[in-house]
Amino acid sequence: MKYLVLLILVFAPFNAHAALTYLGSGSTGNSTGLSHSASIVIPSGTDFLFICAYHNALDILSPTPPNAATVAGASATLIASQAGNQDTGHISAFYYLSPPSGSQTVDVSGATGGNGVLNVTTYVWAAYSGAKQSGQPDSFASVAQTNTTAKVFSTTVVAANSWLVLCDVDQVSGFTNITGGTRRVAAAPDGGVFIGDSDGSVGTGSQSLTVNYSA
Repeated sequence: MKYLVLLILVFAPFNAHAALTYLGSGSTGNSTGLSHSASIVIPSGTDFLFICAYHNALDILSPTPPNAATVAGASATLIASQAGNQDTGHISAFYYLSPPSGSQTVDVSGATGGNGVLNVTTYVWAAYSGAKQSGQPDSFASVAQTNTTAKVFSTTVVAANSWLVLCDVDQVSGFTNITGGTRRVAAAPDGGVFIGDSDGSVGTGSQSLTVNYSA
């Protein structure tokens, strides 16, 4: 059975004519617990750090996802969380504006459920420049879905020259590609938590990315 949990958001540029730029991304391993801490290297010029956190508690139903993240000790903003419809895996999307560059500690925490090695918590991250420093995200949508090989994410874009950014986990390693975008970083456990984006500006109004999976 395909087990997908996905979030898509739109983040806006400084102004309608500004250029947003992808700067880099990374994975951080994982922890067998309810939180995960790692040191990452944030590229110089980053003004929008996106964090996609994942937690799985295999021994209970209805655990809760990570609900907090810090960057160099300061709180990141939680955008949204989404549970899968098998009740064990969850993702949460966070952002942090204008983080310090270089080696910084990023923590995710606040998940509940399970004990010992039956808990797995991790996150991946992506860095961008040129982002508006207030009113983020422009919009977002989320969904849990099983038994599909092509999941279409749609949301309504308000600000011109915005980018679509995607946080996803697929527990059966079936990812193939993103129609209309690029996968930036992926990491274990399970099939992999990953971040993708539109790799460029999109128009206003209804816009989408399609995440494709093997059968």
